[in-house]
Amino acid sequence: KPAKLIYLIFMIVCCGFVLFTSKLGNVPEAGYKDIHTLTAIIFAFFTLMFVLIARSGFDAGSTIFKMPDANLLFPSPISAQSILFYGLFQQLGTSLLLGFFLVFQYTWLHQTFGITFLNLFAILLGYALIMFTAQLTAMVIYCISCTNDKSRTILQGIFYGIIILLAAGALAAAFSDKADFLQQLINYGNSTAATIFPVSGWIAAIVSGMLQNDASMMLTGAAAYAVFMIVIVIYFKASNPDYYEEVLQTSEKTFASVTAAKEGRAAEVVPKNVKLGATGFKNGKGASAFYYKHLIENRRSRTFLLPPMQLIFAVISILFAVFMKEAGIIAVLAFATYMQIFSIALGRMTRELSKPFIYLVPEPAFKKLIYCMKESFSGFVLEALLVFIPVGIIMGSPVTVIAACVVARISYSLIMTAGNLIVERIFGHGTSKVFTMLFFMLCIFIMVLPGIIAAVIAAVLLQGLFAAMTSILLILSVFNVLVSALALFLCRNMLEYPELN
Repeated sequence: KPAKLIYLIFMIVCCGFVLFTSKLGNVPEAGYKDIHTLTAIIFAFFTLMFVLIARSGFDAGSTIFKMPDANLLFPSPISAQSILFYGLFQQLGTSLLLGFFLVFQYTWLHQTFGITFLNLFAILLGYALIMFTAQLTAMVIYCISCTNDKSRTILQGIFYGIIILLAAGALAAAFSDKADFLQQLINYGNSTAATIFPVSGWIAAIVSGMLQNDASMMLTGAAAYAVFMIVIVIYFKASNPDYYEEVLQTSEKTFASVTAAKEGRAAEVVPKNVKLGATGFKNGKGASAFYYKHLIENRRSRTFLLPPMQLIFAVISILFAVFMKEAGIIAVLAFATYMQIFSIALGRMTRELSKPFIYLVPEPAFKKLIYCMKESFSGFVLEALLVFIPVGIIMGSPVTVIAACVVARISYSLIMTAGNLIVERIFGHGTSKVFTMLFFMLCIFIMVLPGIIAAVIAAVLLQGLFAAMTSILLILSVFNVLVSALALFLCRNMLEYPELN
């Protein structure tokens, strides 16, 4: 398929660009940072991903099978164990593909820690193993606890108890030397307590051993991980559980969500028991009614402050600031903006486009568009504050610089939202996700250029007016907001005719 060939060529070019840019920087005067800082970051990241995915086993479970598997493989005369191993290896390949975004971290990892491209693939392999094992663990938890409340309670106690012990150990290490708490956290991330932490500690030990050429650490982690996998296989083989029933419901939910997305129907993920709370609108008239409707829907879906994905990336950005304090707050802003590409979305806007109501309200199209997206705007402000107030305190930055970073982060949120809207306006639903992602990246690159150019000019001309860093960020933000507003205005006709969507 030509589209897949174009995608392959594009990814090869991106990898080449990453390798090229990694050679542009020189070795820092103070030398590369201690590799133990990177291994502590890897352990923290792996643990976060494993806990978030594995805990889904207590709710709806996780599945490594798709509906075609359920329809064709489950009724076939093939042993359940063979089908399970097929699903495991298929999921491992998917996890490797999902971890490809780590390749684009090579430039700063190479320039900061001096790692090679081979080291990066060791990290990528570890990420794939974490994703794969976390989903498998969630499936096992679900199989054990879905029909037995007592087993569910015991497993939850063990699961969260181990996490609390790890967190308590990290806090104790940090407060053992308040003057150098960061180094204490790094030491804890490389300690025996971290290495023996189930799954993420073992896989982090494998990756750390590869990065440090420590064969004993690598073999120890690999042995513990192998024993864990053997135990799971023995469990399935000895108990011979009918996991078909357990995974079927989750597979159906996943299939329904994917199908809804392809057909332009947004599938709402809501808890099983929804608390209605207050009913009816106390505010909102005309176009503004959509905003208050979205607030009620968010409350009923139990969204805590921000969607889970945005909270995860906010925590990752703060952890990046903790471990990369010497890099400065601008490096954190760049990293947080890059991570935002994977978490930004149009919110409930896409759901409204698939319904007739927004087209029938007799209000100006642009006004309806703004009110429909207003729910996302408040989230942008909250996310920027949640990220950069802690980051600014960690970095010891002036209040003006922290405020400028908050404004800049909000402006980039607007840029990415406008980019998503452009993609929605041009392609709608049902288009290849890879193609739309590439087009989205191209749109973002074009839209941020005016702000970058203006910021460079401001850095040269306005140095004597006030703090250079603050001036650059504020000028950048003004141009980002103007470009975003222009994009929103040009897309206003989306709400004139439903046939456009």
